[in-house]
Amino acid sequence: MKEQTRAKDLPTAADAGAMRANIDSARQGVGVAAARAAASGAKGAASRKSLFSVKELTTIALLGVLSYLLMLIRFPLPFMPPFMDFDFAAVPELIGVFLLGPVPGVFIVLIKLLIKMATVGTGSAFTGEIINFMLSCCLILVAWIIYNTKRTKRTALIGMISATAITAVVACFANIYLIFPLYANLYGLDVDKIIGMVAAVNPYVKSKMSLVMLGILPFNIIKNGVAAFLVFVVYNRLVKMLKHLGWR
Repeated sequence: MKEQTRAKDLPTAADAGAMRANIDSARQGVGVAAARAAASGAKGAASRKSLFSVKELTTIALLGVLSYLLMLIRFPLPFMPPFMDFDFAAVPELIGVFLLGPVPGVFIVLIKLLIKMATVGTGSAFTGEIINFMLSCCLILVAWIIYNTKRTKRTALIGMISATAITAVVACFANIYLIFPLYANLYGLDVDKIIGMVAAVNPYVKSKMSLVMLGILPFNIIKNGVAAFLVFVVYNRLVKMLKHLGWR
């Protein structure tokens, strides 16, 4: 009886085959799990990569510096508010948003202002930098939204014209209801004195409405309109350059 019991306890060839099959399937399961884990890790690494490539970072930095340098070449316009200077800083900003997209475009504007504050400082308790950032972002983002529907020279022109008009309207409301009151509180001035500053170069400015219609509105249309015109003129050359560099 003991020998029969021992014989029954010994594994048969079939049992051994089943055990090997279970081991193989377990190994395959471990391999699949490892493969899935590796794939998941690869996806995680890809998601953790930098926001911009090296080429994009270089382009953003160069355009930001160029925008700052062009901002230094500024001058007042006749009959326009003396605290508003004309410059061509919007040209590389528009080129940057058409080239790289909206987020890099905003970074170009930010780099311009950070360099300006680090080197020159602020003469308006940051009110000038605030309005500059707001209006620059408004200009390039509106232009990008329209241009991105169909990336052609025609849509680029429509986008820049629309952006110029919308930015001019935003500038009117932002100056009257945000920047002027903030500037007046910081320096102990009232809006009437600001109107008087503009009236010194344009006697037709006598109220907030005339300041808007004869000062803020035309100034922003002229400034951004000139930048849009320059970008439109060089658009074909810009596209050829982008294709040569592998951007398109």
